[in-house]
Amino acid sequence: MLVIFADIAYSAPASQSLALNHETKECAMYWAGDEFVNYNLPSDWKSYYIDYTNGTVKTEIGNCNVTPRYDTPGFEECCNQLGYTYIPGNIGKDYSTGYPEIILLESPVFWFIIIAISLIILFFYFRKKGKKKK
Repeated sequence: MLVIFADIAYSAPASQSLALNHETKECAMYWAGDEFVNYNLPSDWKSYYIDYTNGTVKTEIGNCNVTPRYDTPGFEECCNQLGYTYIPGNIGKDYSTGYPEIILLESPVFWFIIIAISLIILFFYFRKKGKKKK
């Protein structure tokens, strides 16, 4: 019997990006989440990568600058540069928890149960094998 212990890889949080709705001419900050939570970009919105080396965002309608920090005034400035209406906060919707199996694998109770079940299986395996020899 093999018991495999897996190392856990942690994800880095997603970078913030600029989100535009070209139909309504609205603009907002979008954060997709991290290893524990996911936010979906609403339909009709498109996100754009921020080049954090210089704070530039390139879009189909032009470029703007975002102050590379978490607070939203940098996003508002960028929206104004593009002529779009700024919407405060994360435009990401449909909050869902991500990767509950990571939380489970970190639980000592989970590993105790796995080890206990493994020992029970080994006990009955060797017990059965010992009875066959007689």
